[in-house]
Amino acid sequence: MNIEKSDYLIGWRCDLQYHSCPIVQPPMVIHTARTDLDFHDQEQMKAEFWECLIRFFVCLVLASYEKQLYCYLPNQTPDGLVELRKEELIRLRGDGTGERKEWDRIYDYDYYNDLGNPDKGLEYIRPILGGSQLYPYPRRLRTGRPSSNHDFRTESRPESFNIDIYAPPDERFSPKKQSELISNAIQAAMCLVIPEAKAMFKEGSSHFESFNEIAQLFTSTRDQGEEECVVKNLKRAVPDDFLKKIKQVIKKNPVKFPLPEIIAGNKFVWMDDDEFGRQMLAGINPTVIQCLQRFPPKSRNGVKSSIKQSDIDRT
Repeated sequence: MNIEKSDYLIGWRCDLQYHSCPIVQPPMVIHTARTDLDFHDQEQMKAEFWECLIRFFVCLVLASYEKQLYCYLPNQTPDGLVELRKEELIRLRGDGTGERKEWDRIYDYDYYNDLGNPDKGLEYIRPILGGSQLYPYPRRLRTGRPSSNHDFRTESRPESFNIDIYAPPDERFSPKKQSELISNAIQAAMCLVIPEAKAMFKEGSSHFESFNEIAQLFTSTRDQGEEECVVKNLKRAVPDDFLKKIKQVIKKNPVKFPLPEIIAGNKFVWMDDDEFGRQMLAGINPTVIQCLQRFPPKSRNGVKSSIKQSDIDRT
């Protein structure tokens, strides 16, 4: 090979063969800078290279597909896969010891021995759920956290606001979904915290005094003073990494409830009889609707309805 002509040789060799998958043995060669080739030859060489590369990856896909179609029982495992199968089984079963780490893939189970927190006091002691002769179940996924200081049978509890609890990769949220879940949870919590904080310092009744107060829960206006006060108080209660996520959510999203679509066009639509009936039928408990037994209807406190027979006749 003439180095002065800047020949670069790239080759792949695939010796995999699963049943019908053919063996790929190029060599696949691409010369990235050949001074002795004209433009047509260079383009033809590139085309041949990409054709071989596509064949190579198709072979890998077929090999993987064929491999999935053929599963072996333990007594039928090929000799070359016996040790690998044992190692994989250990990785999935574990040995029942040690604390689970994020990179583990172990499915191991334990009793519910973390319901209480003896380190906080006697009133926080809880019995172990499961493992007895009478009630051997339920079981939970084993995390292997250290025992509490005051009761070796009770597993220590995770820290407050700690969401990094072990779960096997197959059961774990993807990073994108986990981030979305945290953001939505923080936003929902902030929508609750700020109105509750305002109600604590409000003199007199804590109920809504007007419909405008209800509408203010859904407006997009933001009170920076309220948000800064809430974040300042949260510094003493949550870890730093969780506090950073709270700040990011507050920065991206207004600390208000999203405006319901039903009142986006008309905020008094709930006063319409048709809409009231629709919400009644589409509500969470439409079984509370009862057939009218007597007319005119009367409420529980004895107040008669203002509906008259003439009103019904007109409809």
